[in-house]
Amino acid sequence: RLIRTDSGASDYRPMSVRVHFYSTPYYVRPVTAACFDPPPNVESCLVGFRPKPRRDLPELRGTEKQFFTFVQACFAQKRKMLKNNLRAVCDDDTVTDALAMLGRDEKTRAQQLTMEEYVRLFNFVRERAPTSKGPRVVDGGDGSKDSDAAIEKESKSVREKRARVERATSRLVAQAVGR
Repeated sequence: RLIRTDSGASDYRPMSVRVHFYSTPYYVRPVTAACFDPPPNVESCLVGFRPKPRRDLPELRGTEKQFFTFVQACFAQKRKMLKNNLRAVCDDDTVTDALAMLGRDEKTRAQQLTMEEYVRLFNFVRERAPTSKGPRVVDGGDGSKDSDAAIEKESKSVREKRARVERATSRLVAQAVGR
């Protein structure tokens, strides 16, 4: 499962994206059921990984941790379409534009994207996300500049987006630690 480069199979998972981000996996040899005691009812194989040099890793508009949390959110509900999973981290317009940018339709599922497409999707969503680059100075209408009030008064949509991201992140962290 980990070495397949083709997306679309039901066994393509977030770990597949992670493996292909950091390395080039390759098949070494089969491991028969007779090698185990008791023998399982499945066949196994030995897989090797050639780590990619740091300079060859895809460029991200964020940290690797943010990227893999994003990928995990995309796979949050396996049988859901990607657009439904992405609603936890961005608005509908961004989802629609992101899928169009990838040349994918709205019925695309998480397992259908390649690692490279996840990098492009993450970078696109990060570009479109509201950013806070320090305090904003707002003209209060009476000629006074009020930066503290601007920081305190977020729009309703920004608060909702932040709450969605926090909920999705909390769910992912809870799943990762097994709660």
